[in-house]
Amino acid sequence: MKQTKVILITLDTKTWSATKTDKQVTKEVLAERGADRDAGRFTKRLIDKDFILTINKIQGQARRELYSISLPWGDNNARLINTTNFTEFQQLFDTIKVEFDAAVDSFVERYSDLVAEAEVNLGSMFDQADYPDEATVRAKFALGYSTMLVDLVSEDTTGTYDTIEASIQQQAAESAQRAASDAARAALARMYDAVKGVVDRVRDYDAGTLTRLYEGPFRAIEETAKAVEVLGSTGDTEVVEMAQRIKSLLGEIVPADVKNSPATRQQVVTTGDALLADLSSFMGEM
Repeated sequence: MKQTKVILITLDTKTWSATKTDKQVTKEVLAERGADRDAGRFTKRLIDKDFILTINKIQGQARRELYSISLPWGDNNARLINTTNFTEFQQLFDTIKVEFDAAVDSFVERYSDLVAEAEVNLGSMFDQADYPDEATVRAKFALGYSTMLVDLVSEDTTGTYDTIEASIQQQAAESAQRAASDAARAALARMYDAVKGVVDRVRDYDAGTLTRLYEGPFRAIEETAKAVEVLGSTGDTEVVEMAQRIKSLLGEIVPADVKNSPATRQQVVTTGDALLADLSSFMGEM
């Protein structure tokens, strides 16, 4: 039995909603409207949402960076990533984490003032008991990640197991292999969406229904190929080869090329349509 280790990474985040259901106001509103007690509830915002939104946006940036260079794995928000992309993510994450910590520090420093503002804004709905102390508030925000190595079965593993431990190991390996197959299907779907995004925009630009072309859809081709490289460790070499083929054919195209050359636009559409047909066929076989 041959096994290959791959890296799984899970982004760990926490945030504070800074909201709370006001039972008394809910009761008053329902009584005033003659509504059933289960008809709704009144949720008050304890702190101006813009201050927490800044922190949430940084968490979202970390998530986007990870998702751009990895593939989904299983049902627990884990991502499959190769060593090269993992090293890149570590460097990106370190920068984002510094920004995150600074944003949390800034929020905590202003916390007492924000509570004072809330007392004015909420009027009689304000309740000091709704507001935890600064240390508790700080602990409500977190940004980190966890990693683990998983063994993938890359050859047939059927056979007789003499011990319970070996049987469990076999089940775990087979579960990992199923997750790898799901990751391959997700990779193909992501490739399809990336190619279609470019083809649709180029076709619309050529028809005059789109007046501007942005780099995002074109950059997604290269990002997808980069993320899919990890599947080489799982034995899904055909999927990796498809990603590299797409990158070689469309990865060097930039908006300026498309804008300035009708021939390039035709080439992109023709090549893209052929790739989409191949991807559809590939996905149908899995």
